[in-house]
Amino acid sequence: MDINKVTSDLKFEGCSIRSMEITNNTISFDANTEAQLELGVDTKYIGISDKLHRGIVIMQININATHKESDATSIIKTTFEGQFCSSATLDENEFMKKLAISGAAALYSIARGRIDAISSCVFFNGKIDIPLVNFLEYYREQFEIRNP
Repeated sequence: MDINKVTSDLKFEGCSIRSMEITNNTISFDANTEAQLELGVDTKYIGISDKLHRGIVIMQININATHKESDATSIIKTTFEGQFCSSATLDENEFMKKLAISGAAALYSIARGRIDAISSCVFFNGKIDIPLVNFLEYYREQFEIRNP
Protein backbone atom coordinates (compact mmCIF):
# COMPACT_ATOMS: atom_id res chain seq x y z
CA MET A 1 0.00 0.00 0.00
CA ASP A 2 1.21 3.48 -0.86
CA ILE A 3 1.08 5.30 2.49
CA ASN A 4 1.05 8.67 0.71
CA LYS A 5 -2.55 7.95 -0.35
CA VAL A 6 -3.77 7.95 3.25
CA THR A 7 -1.58 10.52 4.99
CA SER A 8 -3.22 13.55 6.54
CA ASP A 9 -2.48 17.00 5.24
CA LEU A 10 -2.60 18.16 8.86
CA LYS A 11 0.91 18.99 10.06
CA PHE A 12 2.11 18.95 13.66
CA GLU A 13 4.07 22.08 14.63
CA GLY A 14 4.75 21.44 18.30
CA CYS A 15 3.32 21.01 21.77
CA SER A 16 3.86 22.10 25.33
CA ILE A 17 2.61 21.39 28.81
CA ARG A 18 0.56 24.45 29.75
CA SER A 19 0.03 23.40 33.34
CA MET A 20 0.64 20.47 35.65
CA GLU A 21 -0.43 19.79 39.20
CA ILE A 22 0.70 16.70 41.10
CA THR A 23 -0.44 15.56 44.53
CA ASN A 24 1.17 12.28 45.53
CA ASN A 25 0.25 10.48 48.74
CA THR A 26 1.25 7.01 47.63
CA ILE A 27 4.67 5.49 47.12
CA SER A 28 4.09 2.86 44.46
CA PHE A 29 1.91 2.52 41.41
CA ASP A 30 1.39 -1.23 41.23
CA ALA A 31 -1.27 -3.91 40.66
CA ASN A 32 -3.09 -2.68 43.80
CA THR A 33 -3.45 0.81 42.37
CA GLU A 34 -6.54 1.77 40.42
CA ALA A 35 -6.50 4.84 38.17
CA GLN A 36 -9.43 6.82 36.82
CA LEU A 37 -8.87 8.99 33.77
CA GLU A 38 -10.77 12.13 32.79
CA LEU A 39 -10.20 13.69 29.38
CA GLY A 40 -11.24 17.04 27.96
CA VAL A 41 -10.44 18.29 24.46
CA ASP A 42 -10.94 21.72 22.94
CA THR A 43 -9.89 23.03 19.54
CA LYS A 44 -9.34 26.65 18.53
CA TYR A 45 -8.85 28.20 15.14
CA ILE A 46 -5.97 30.68 15.08
CA GLY A 47 -6.34 31.86 11.48
CA ILE A 48 -4.39 31.86 8.23
CA SER A 49 -0.72 32.84 8.09
CA ASP A 50 1.93 31.99 5.50
CA LYS A 51 -0.84 30.41 3.36
CA LEU A 52 -1.59 27.89 6.13
CA HIS A 53 -4.59 27.36 8.40
CA ARG A 54 -3.37 27.23 11.99
CA GLY A 55 -5.14 25.83 15.00
CA ILE A 56 -4.50 24.45 18.45
CA VAL A 57 -5.73 21.49 20.44
CA ILE A 58 -5.95 21.97 24.20
CA MET A 59 -6.16 18.71 26.11
CA GLN A 60 -6.83 18.31 29.82
CA ILE A 61 -5.90 14.93 31.28
CA ASN A 62 -6.74 14.26 34.92
CA ILE A 63 -5.66 11.04 36.60
CA ASN A 64 -6.87 10.04 40.04
CA ALA A 65 -5.06 6.96 41.34
CA THR A 66 -6.03 5.17 44.55
CA HIS A 67 -4.09 2.39 46.22
CA LYS A 68 -6.65 -0.28 47.22
CA GLU A 69 -4.86 -1.46 50.37
CA SER A 70 -4.03 1.90 51.92
CA ASP A 71 -6.54 4.32 50.30
CA ALA A 72 -3.57 6.57 49.50
CA THR A 73 -4.23 8.73 46.47
CA SER A 74 -2.28 10.44 43.75
CA ILE A 75 -3.69 13.09 41.46
CA ILE A 76 -2.06 14.31 38.28
CA LYS A 77 -3.76 17.13 36.38
CA THR A 78 -2.10 18.15 33.15
CA THR A 79 -3.03 20.49 30.32
CA PHE A 80 -1.30 20.00 26.98
CA GLU A 81 -1.41 22.33 24.00
CA GLY A 82 -0.51 21.31 20.46
CA GLN A 83 -0.33 23.51 17.38
CA PHE A 84 -1.17 22.22 13.91
CA CYS A 85 -1.39 23.64 10.41
CA SER A 86 -2.68 22.71 6.97
CA SER A 87 -2.84 24.25 3.52
CA ALA A 88 -5.14 27.28 3.31
CA THR A 89 -6.67 25.73 0.19
CA LEU A 90 -8.52 23.40 2.55
CA ASP A 91 -11.92 24.63 3.73
CA GLU A 92 -11.81 26.02 7.32
CA ASN A 93 -14.55 23.62 8.50
CA GLU A 94 -12.66 20.66 7.04
CA PHE A 95 -9.48 21.87 8.73
CA MET A 96 -11.29 22.03 12.09
CA LYS A 97 -12.64 18.48 11.65
CA LYS A 98 -9.12 17.21 10.95
CA LEU A 99 -7.79 19.19 13.90
CA ALA A 100 -10.41 17.66 16.22
CA ILE A 101 -9.77 14.05 15.16
CA SER A 102 -6.20 13.75 13.87
CA GLY A 103 -4.83 16.63 15.92
CA ALA A 104 -6.33 15.31 19.15
CA ALA A 105 -5.08 11.78 18.42
CA ALA A 106 -1.57 13.06 17.71
CA LEU A 107 -1.46 15.24 20.83
CA TYR A 108 -2.85 12.42 23.00
CA SER A 109 -0.08 10.10 21.77
CA ILE A 110 2.52 12.64 22.84
CA ALA A 111 0.73 13.24 26.16
CA ARG A 112 0.74 9.49 26.89
CA GLY A 113 4.52 9.38 26.59
CA ARG A 114 5.03 12.44 28.75
CA ILE A 115 2.66 11.19 31.46
CA ASP A 116 4.46 7.84 31.39
CA ALA A 117 7.83 9.57 31.85
CA ILE A 118 6.67 12.07 34.49
CA SER A 119 4.77 9.49 36.55
CA SER A 120 7.83 7.22 36.59
CA CYS A 121 9.65 10.09 38.34
CA VAL A 122 6.80 10.70 40.80
CA PHE A 123 6.46 7.17 42.18
CA PHE A 124 9.13 5.21 43.99
CA ASN A 125 7.97 2.20 42.01
CA GLY A 126 5.82 2.00 38.87
CA LYS A 127 4.31 4.48 36.41
CA ILE A 128 0.99 5.40 34.85
CA ASP A 129 0.28 4.02 31.39
CA ILE A 130 -2.92 5.67 30.16
CA PRO A 131 -5.00 3.76 27.57
CA LEU A 132 -5.36 4.53 23.89
CA VAL A 133 -8.46 6.51 22.92
CA ASN A 134 -10.62 6.23 19.80
CA PHE A 135 -11.38 9.91 19.18
CA LEU A 136 -14.27 9.20 16.82
CA GLU A 137 -15.97 7.35 19.69
CA TYR A 138 -14.90 10.04 22.16
CA TYR A 139 -16.64 12.80 20.17
CA ARG A 140 -19.69 10.59 19.50
CA GLU A 141 -20.09 10.04 23.25
CA GLN A 142 -19.56 13.74 24.01
CA PHE A 143 -22.26 14.62 21.46
CA GLU A 144 -24.71 12.14 23.04
CA ILE A 145 -24.04 13.56 26.51
CA ARG A 146 -24.76 17.11 25.30
CA ASN A 147 -27.73 16.12 23.10
CA PRO A 148 -29.65 13.31 24.81
